[in-house]
Amino acid sequence: MKLGARITVAAAGCVAAAASSTGQIEAILYSDGPIPGVTNGGAPATIWQTGIYRPRNSPDKGTWAIRVNSTSASGDEYIVVGSGTNGIVRLAETTNPNDVPSGTPTIGSISERGLDVNDNGDLAVSGSFTGTSGTDSIVRVLADGTLTLVAEEGNAAFQRPNGEGDFSNINAGTISNTGKVAITEQGGNEQFILWDSGTFTQLAGEFDILANVPGRL
Repeated sequence: MKLGARITVAAAGCVAAAASSTGQIEAILYSDGPIPGVTNGGAPATIWQTGIYRPRNSPDKGTWAIRVNSTSASGDEYIVVGSGTNGIVRLAETTNPNDVPSGTPTIGSISERGLDVNDNGDLAVSGSFTGTSGTDSIVRVLADGTLTLVAEEGNAAFQRPNGEGDFSNINAGTISNTGKVAITEQGGNEQFILWDSGTFTQLAGEFDILANVPGRL
């Protein structure tokens, strides 16, 4: 089954997909249901009653990504990626007490502020790479499990373009089919930035004049 135009979250916390061929609605993940491949004490780890967030479709509608929260301990976050009604955990928090599939990439914490998936199943995710408060990060997770730290607040290794210093208040925007990641930065210097293989390029800033459009962003 290929996904249709959208993924929706029902009131009870059930995630459903609209089938493109027949229009049939089928459950993907649901409250108190299992997290694919994740166990706790030998039993399947389950999803918190309201622990389903940010469903996303790839541009071709063939792949979905969803952030879920486990019932086993508060704050255990996972990113599940799949097609049709089948999914696997592709990113987990380092500190969670559950057993995740071998080889699953982990970061300190996963945020609700940014998630995107491309046609290849690659992810752009907001969170904290280290889990330390005040060090929000953006990571890219490729379909083969390769994890890359794209940007991190307050880290001198990641500098805004045009010599503007460290990042602050960053969120993951979108990920292209070639693996480029769009970043949004809010706060005193709002801007849109493109990450491409370690290089940052400003696409637009809050005081930029847009071509053929009067005024400012």
